[in-house]
Amino acid sequence: MTGAKIICTMGPSCSDEQIIERLVASGMNIARINFSYGNHDEYKAMISIIRKVSSCTGEPIGIIGDLSGPKIRIGELESETVDLLEGNDIMITTREVSGNANEISTTYPNLVSDVEKGDRILIDDGRIELKVSEIKPEEVRATVVIGGVLKPHKGMNLPGVNVSAPAICAKDFKDIELAVNEGIDFLALSFVRNPEDIIKAKKMIAN
Repeated sequence: MTGAKIICTMGPSCSDEQIIERLVASGMNIARINFSYGNHDEYKAMISIIRKVSSCTGEPIGIIGDLSGPKIRIGELESETVDLLEGNDIMITTREVSGNANEISTTYPNLVSDVEKGDRILIDDGRIELKVSEIKPEEVRATVVIGGVLKPHKGMNLPGVNVSAPAICAKDFKDIELAVNEGIDFLALSFVRNPEDIIKAKKMIAN
């Protein structure tokens, strides 16, 4: 395990020089910046602190810029939370509606064309699991396999589904440009589905 590296995700609580020094002293080799959260000014500030700590400590610290990729989320809810109960059916619509225990919306317009009967839909990092039972022109009916408390705008994942959304979205273009300008060491791509996605990212870096 001597060649193993420790990657730490940088969040708001790490935006302090002393904290990062302690992380390095504890064994952090690479700092991961998640481009799904924050803005370019915050990314630049974090990169600057990491570089300064690396210079002061003499420890090389790699930086990974983790691209957001396409974001598939649920929409608004009628209340702060909704209880989804195991065994119940729920409709997922591409229309803009305020969701409840019977119907929720998604920000992903291609959901209906991408999924098939029997596909799994995971929400909130897999805390809630649904199984597709019926597909209609603007909505998908699913059964709650694993229930839980649903909150607005939580992420939706489609394991095993050939998602038609591009692997690199408009926000990623700007984040790649920032990563190149700031000399970030690595880029992590989310939702890669074929070699062309990697080739596209490499061309953007080169340009």
